[in-house]
Amino acid sequence: MSYNNDSLHTQSSFIIDEHHINTTLLPLSQAIKYVKGSGKRTIYEFSDPDCPFCEELEQLLLNINDLTIYLFLFPVTEIHPNAEFRANQIWNAKDRYAAWENYMLYRTAPDTSGDGENTPIEQNIALGRQLEITGTPTFFLENGFRVEGVLPAEDIERLLYQAE
Repeated sequence: MSYNNDSLHTQSSFIIDEHHINTTLLPLSQAIKYVKGSGKRTIYEFSDPDCPFCEELEQLLLNINDLTIYLFLFPVTEIHPNAEFRANQIWNAKDRYAAWENYMLYRTAPDTSGDGENTPIEQNIALGRQLEITGTPTFFLENGFRVEGVLPAEDIERLLYQAE
């Protein structure tokens, strides 16, 4: 696997401090966008389709409204060897977010005829490394605050409120 970082920003331009990044520099074209309700609050989520903790986060996000989610498919192949294949399938699905949600919530394989070519998965892996993401799920609030792992829904709501 090779990584082309030419189009990515340098690590120092992304990272503000150990707990924050500059979210305005994220390449949103490499993410799956989903808007719930008004979408007035935003998270930038890095998740692995075969990660049980990412599955738990997806369950929690079902109950959080007025949210825009930018989902960066970020397979951690060292732990989940088939995750990159699955991430490519999800990216090539007609409705990417529905394919993600159906796989994460019901383990329904994405309906796709795509072969995984021309997906941003390798760029997302490189981006995650630049952002020093070491585990999934990791997400960032609109103000760039980093959240690692799974939190109770009420804590996520509180963080979203504070980031507004």
